[in-house]
Amino acid sequence: MKRLKFVTLAAASLTLVACGNGDQEADQAEPAETEEAETGSEAEDTSQDTGEEAEDSAEVDSEADQEEGDQDSAEAQNVTVGVVTDRAAEIWGDVSDRLEEKENITIEPVVLSDFRQPNEAVSNGELDANAYQYIPFLYEYNTAEGENLRPIGYLSVEPIGIWAVDGIETVDDVPEGAQVSIYNDPTNLGNSLTHLEKAGLITLDEDAGPTPTQDDIVDNPLNLEFVELEAGQIPRSLGDSELVVVGATMAAESGMDLDNNFYFEDTSNTSKWFRLNFVVPEDKVDDEVLNKVLDEYQSQETLDYANETGEGFYAGWENDDNPNEDYEEYADQQ
Repeated sequence: MKRLKFVTLAAASLTLVACGNGDQEADQAEPAETEEAETGSEAEDTSQDTGEEAEDSAEVDSEADQEEGDQDSAEAQNVTVGVVTDRAAEIWGDVSDRLEEKENITIEPVVLSDFRQPNEAVSNGELDANAYQYIPFLYEYNTAEGENLRPIGYLSVEPIGIWAVDGIETVDDVPEGAQVSIYNDPTNLGNSLTHLEKAGLITLDEDAGPTPTQDDIVDNPLNLEFVELEAGQIPRSLGDSELVVVGATMAAESGMDLDNNFYFEDTSNTSKWFRLNFVVPEDKVDDEVLNKVLDEYQSQETLDYANETGEGFYAGWENDDNPNEDYEEYADQQ
């Protein structure tokens, strides 16, 4: 409801009375009357000016209160965002606190247990957006399900690391026939193989593309055995497997020491295909509220908060990014 302040001013009336018993007294009274009349006129003018100023001030106060009332009465917006780690939910919670104060928009991060649920939930309208996947993974989902979810902004780079059991520090320490736990979805499996090659453990076909499969391995000198698992199971499999390949956030949440790794991705060389995206329905690409959410995430405040409260956060956004165009470029190459 709009609130208006009203200021009421009462103008004081001045009554001038001249009394006398003769002409002389009357003559003497005339200057007094004139002087008092002039004084009264000046007081009236002053009162009028004061009234006008007060009226102007009242109008300013009224407009200010009206704007304040409009802001207070603006309907709060709530945006649900699907994520796959508690750490991501924590960061989005901080973004929500800032955006609620600035725009009366709150963000509700929803942690889901596997990598397909967030896309399905956005497709069926259960979630407004999700924040967890690479462009190749999104393309795979859209193609398989006949959907057209769209990436509208990059979020962070999730470094891939390799962790090993005690006693394995270099390639020379890896026993022949060692088991290696990797992701079971095609996109993350391919990315895992790419980093196993960078670590010097296998060689891939140079024409394999950004998402190779096990069929693209042209040299496996140690006869490594690859065990495909759901993402959440990979960190827990260390011990059963001599090596595990997993994202840094999941590794940290599982209690693994990020610094005590066999291999860790250099994020300065991370391909644009493997940056995490903010994904929305096709008809929400230009949605004002969702873009405000993205803008607040892509800020120095997010980077500062993430680095002050944890480790392993790497900003994936740049000023000239256009992940929607990058998605189309990737799709054209398939």
